[in-house]
Amino acid sequence: MKQKRFSEAQQEYRPLLQFEAERAATHYGLAGVYFQSRSVDRAEHHLREALRLQPNHKMAHYDLGAMLVETGALDEGIEHLRTCVQLDPDYGDGYYNLAVALAAHGSLVEAAKEIKIALSLQPEDDQTQRFSRHLSALIEDHARLGGR
Repeated sequence: MKQKRFSEAQQEYRPLLQFEAERAATHYGLAGVYFQSRSVDRAEHHLREALRLQPNHKMAHYDLGAMLVETGALDEGIEHLRTCVQLDPDYGDGYYNLAVALAAHGSLVEAAKEIKIALSLQPEDDQTQRFSRHLSALIEDHARLGGR
């Protein structure tokens, strides 16, 4: 995968899947290969399978949530991102992506709460700082326009 030879990585995972079909880690790894090779449907399938096998797999919730948000399934994506941060309350990237998803959903005040947590966990992260400023500006504009 690091060499971006995705079809070869998929071939390496296939025998593993035959012997380790009930291991969440195998499905999670294969999901990463499929996501990197832009096979989003297959990646989603394997992330869901990883979660079926290990419902508290923080990173599977995170990746599935981010993927769903990116494809427009905001409500379900937000649910998975919420689960991610519930499983690991110190995961700043989880709060960041949850804030982005909530803002896209139109829940600006709730997004502001989540980005504040992200900032407290990763105060030096440029992307988190930029989004926090952007979100503050959106909230100010929204208030100035009377909440329309």
